[in-house]
Amino acid sequence: MPGPASPTCMTEPGPTGGPRCGGPLTYTTQERAILAQKNLLAQEALAVRSGKLSPATFARDWQAFMRKYGGPTTGRNRARGPQPTCAGSCDTSLYINLTQQAQTTNYYCGPATAAEALGVRNIWVSQSTLAGNSYLQTNEYGGTNWGSLVMPSTLNAWTNSYFYEAIDANSTNTYTVYESDLYADIGEGWSVILAVQEEKNAGPHLVGHPTNIVINHWVASYGYTEYGGNTAYADSVHGAGSIPWNSSVPAYSTISSYNMWVMMSQGTFGWVW
Repeated sequence: MPGPASPTCMTEPGPTGGPRCGGPLTYTTQERAILAQKNLLAQEALAVRSGKLSPATFARDWQAFMRKYGGPTTGRNRARGPQPTCAGSCDTSLYINLTQQAQTTNYYCGPATAAEALGVRNIWVSQSTLAGNSYLQTNEYGGTNWGSLVMPSTLNAWTNSYFYEAIDANSTNTYTVYESDLYADIGEGWSVILAVQEEKNAGPHLVGHPTNIVINHWVASYGYTEYGGNTAYADSVHGAGSIPWNSSVPAYSTISSYNMWVMMSQGTFGWVW
């Protein structure tokens, strides 16, 4: 498991227990290799959408990756991926079966988000288990850190895979990379986990969140519209009685993927896919 949080972490967690310890991330050789293969698959998914690659080729390459890194196929819960007639007629919108969970403490947005993403794979784990030192280390730090890579390592441990990798939104990656990653993972039935920062009185915000405070927050995606141009996500603040403004936050919302990327970049955070 990852070691202690970076000394660059903020000293106080945000009001929902959102991510701290921003990037840049440090990868092992294996993680770099897996991420490179995933990036190629995301580009192949876009090529299928534009009619430049056959769905059969993408399916072959995806299955080869999953055999090597994806873990058991039990509970696959696969969403509908690129269609044989994709050129000019792909699905503009796609959703997977994700159930929103209210975070059980005011600093459990990370465990709630991880539990939602694992539920997509038909793996059911309590937020309190995920918050322990063997996984997200949320209890120790009063929030779920970004830079120590506890989120992808926890998701991989429970899916018995090497599938999930983290990407810094403000490193060499661009908005279009996030959009392609969202499009590819949702298309194959995996949630993309998002670590964002909402600035005080400036920039985009998640739906229903107050704008007069800084909020760092984890959310889980469950779909897209406009071929990935908008992100559908679940918000664990909804129904969380320990957060005073929870009643203004919907359980499920959709916002511009560009605005989501901006919020990830503001916090030197990113996405786990």
